[in-house]
Amino acid sequence: MARTERSSLPLTPGKRVAFSVFAVALPVLLLAGIEGVGRLAGLAPERLPFEAVGEDERVLSPAFAERYFNGFSPAVPYTPFAAEPARDTFRIVALGGSTTAGFPYQFYSGFPTRIGERLMQAMPSRQIEVINLAMTAVNSYTIWDLAPDVVALDPDVVVIYAGHNEYYGALGVGSTHNGWADAVSLKRLVLKLRRTVVYTLLERVLAGGEADQEARTTMAGVVRDAEIGLDSDAYRAGIEQFEQNLSDTLQRFDQASIPVHIATVTSNLSGQAPLGESEQALEAYDLGNTALSQGNPKAAQEAFERAKELDGLRFRAPDAINTSLRDLASTTEAVLVDVDAELRAAYRSGLPGDTLFVDHLHFTAEGYDRIAGLFVDSFVEAGLVPERAAQAETVPADAIDEAYAALQITRLKADAPFMIPGPEAEAQVQQLRAELTDASQLGGLAVDVSDRTVLMPDALVRGIRAATIEGDSVQALLMARGLTYWRNSDTQDARKALEQSLASPALDSLTAPSAAMLYGTTREPFYANASAAAWLRTGELDAAGVWLSETERRTPDDPVLLFNFTRYHLARGDTASARPYAARYQETRRPTN
Repeated sequence: MARTERSSLPLTPGKRVAFSVFAVALPVLLLAGIEGVGRLAGLAPERLPFEAVGEDERVLSPAFAERYFNGFSPAVPYTPFAAEPARDTFRIVALGGSTTAGFPYQFYSGFPTRIGERLMQAMPSRQIEVINLAMTAVNSYTIWDLAPDVVALDPDVVVIYAGHNEYYGALGVGSTHNGWADAVSLKRLVLKLRRTVVYTLLERVLAGGEADQEARTTMAGVVRDAEIGLDSDAYRAGIEQFEQNLSDTLQRFDQASIPVHIATVTSNLSGQAPLGESEQALEAYDLGNTALSQGNPKAAQEAFERAKELDGLRFRAPDAINTSLRDLASTTEAVLVDVDAELRAAYRSGLPGDTLFVDHLHFTAEGYDRIAGLFVDSFVEAGLVPERAAQAETVPADAIDEAYAALQITRLKADAPFMIPGPEAEAQVQQLRAELTDASQLGGLAVDVSDRTVLMPDALVRGIRAATIEGDSVQALLMARGLTYWRNSDTQDARKALEQSLASPALDSLTAPSAAMLYGTTREPFYANASAAAWLRTGELDAAGVWLSETERRTPDDPVLLFNFTRYHLARGDTASARPYAARYQETRRPTN
């Protein structure tokens, strides 16, 4: 009886507090212990977005990109940047999804690299650095998540092209990679928790039964809620998360005084039927084709627009996304680059289709070049770069990259939602592989890269050597450009390709900008001198003067420079300025005892 009475005695207030603290602290301590042991065991997820490449460069880490997905590793551009940038560096950071990454091409055919190449031609004394942080199948959550890291990079300008992935990208309302949450605040919490071992392991266990998405195309694997109706709850949730994430991101950049140029997004209207099963959308698309065949582009555009808006499979951004982008630009310091309006205006019908797009929303190399030009124009107007940047030109994609892109697109369209996967779809892929292999050695190299049996830089080396032997100076030079983005310290093959093109004055209009880009990536004076010589032979005296001055800054006593500066001043009718260069050139010609 006494024992029973003692057990029923009430706890003192102090003991109650102690037990309560212990009850709360125990699971926290347990989780902290698991977290610590997991990190010591090497189970920690990659928490830093950048990893070292060599001693003094960094690159976006593929391991970091994996934290946005389960069972899928997104492709990321390989754009190394200096850990400690030089004082003369002009740094550009690009944010977005696969379009910003350059899909289906290699990253150096995408618009961010092409922006950099235009600036390389216009600003040779500056080190132009493009840091492309775009990833396949990501949306505004990734942009929001990376914003603090972008601020730490202290860029001269940030460019953003995003909006198409808002529904099916990582953490999108209709994505298989939804993060076990729906509200924006909860999804942001998920991103923070994914930097811990405990949450990452838990998520892997819960997702353990999911198939590996790499076995299929990204588009086929990311859709959870396929049909998202116009103005449905899910539709509105996608717009709201986009606005909230972008608004907070732009405010962060404003606070850091970082200029931002943000683009509206555009998509293929006339060349892409609705991807979903909406009968209304399909009827609108048919009406658009009828109007187009009858010579009524205005009616066709209205019908195609309606078809896109009614398409429940929302891989193409609805017009509401562009409305949000315009509103965000008007309420922040961001500069709007109206890509959608500008590209439509470039076509008489206002319906850029297959001539600009390779699929429903990714661009041809020409399309990416046009976007780069629009961004550079906005830089010029904002006073960030000199006016001559707007006149700079870039070069086409090389044959290996074009063939590789064709394989990527054919494989994409051989899967859902474009086709039902099966023998017929696979036959299309195999037919193209055979055609490319039979057509040329460069096509065969693209197949090898696609199969991952050969790395792209190794394929480019082989391609340059083959093209050089065959006397194909154009392809050798175009591939040399790509190679320097992979290996800017090993330029022997690139230099040989440029020397071959210099021997043919008919190629000067290609050689001049190519040499400028090679200089921009390698900083070797030889390429600056070559660019100056090629511009001089084309009669582009303003460009020649810029590059002669840069060559003189680097190698003031080079005989080729002295000879070309003499020609330059004579071409301008300035014999007084030509004489001292001519005299110095003659001195280099005198034999030494």
